[in-house]
Amino acid sequence: MAEGLSPRPLASLVRRVEPLVETDNLAEAAVRIADAGGGLPVVDADGSLRGYLSERDLIEAFFPPYLKQLRNTEFITRDFPSLIRRAREAAGGTVGEHMSREPLAVDDRDSESHAAELFIHHGVRNLPAVDAAGRVVGVVRLSDVIRSLLEACGALPDRAD
Repeated sequence: MAEGLSPRPLASLVRRVEPLVETDNLAEAAVRIADAGGGLPVVDADGSLRGYLSERDLIEAFFPPYLKQLRNTEFITRDFPSLIRRAREAAGGTVGEHMSREPLAVDDRDSESHAAELFIHHGVRNLPAVDAAGRVVGVVRLSDVIRSLLEACGALPDRAD
């Protein structure tokens, strides 16, 4: 291990966010996700993690399911009205209809290395963070873990203010 580097708990990287609930409107949730810069955890009345609504979940809700099977979707733009209908129908739905029900999560006492392992092996960009009681305290973003590591090893150039 490099001098001055040690496994650090994730707590300092957790971004506090207002989580979603399953009954939230999907269109409103999409706006909140855009404002937050990534997906959001879904909690129950006690604040415990129930799911996660990612940007990928939103794309899958708003676009036809057959897109997963296609390599070229150029022809779809010719039927733009049907895409709009699909998006309008999905927008009126709820978070609970489209969220991931078994999301990966990290404990805010876990290390940055553990979060990095989850990011690498599962291809996600954001992880809900929970406390010792299992309540959501925020999210950890892949970009924040990368920045933290670069700061710890002195690899970031000084910022011009």
